Amino acid sequence: MFIRRAIVTAAVAGALATAVGAGAASADPGEPGLCNFTLSDPHVIDLSGTPTVTAAITPAACSGSTIPAFSQVCLSAPGLAGRCAELPGYTTTNVYLAPYRPGVTYTAKGRGCAAQTNPPAPVCTTVGPTTATL
Repeated sequence: MFIRRAIVTAAVAGALATAVGAGAASADPGEPGLCNFTLSDPHVIDLSGTPTVTAAITPAACSGSTIPAFSQVCLSAPGLAGRCAELPGYTTTNVYLAPYRPGVTYTAKGRGCAAQTNPPAPVCTTVGPTTATL
């Protein structure tokens, strides 16, 4: 029982490590049960004729016997109600925020969780934030 707690504690501590670069969280291959997640910078797209700000989080490679359980991405800007989106598994998760306001700083934050199969335990990683003045 003590060993299992030590492994889970080590995995959680590793998941809380600082993200590599501006938008990627990376697992040390020697750590048990972590997945990598990549967060895009906020950017403007044309969504059915309406300029809209979007950001995405994408699950990537996992170590050990883990699989991505879910990904969540949130987008916010001063003066606008923020939005979040969440999807299970290996799916890229996109969030959209409108109306687009030129010159405003948008912030994207992400969170990805992996499901360990042995021992069963969720391990989550925070990704970001990333910001862009658009």
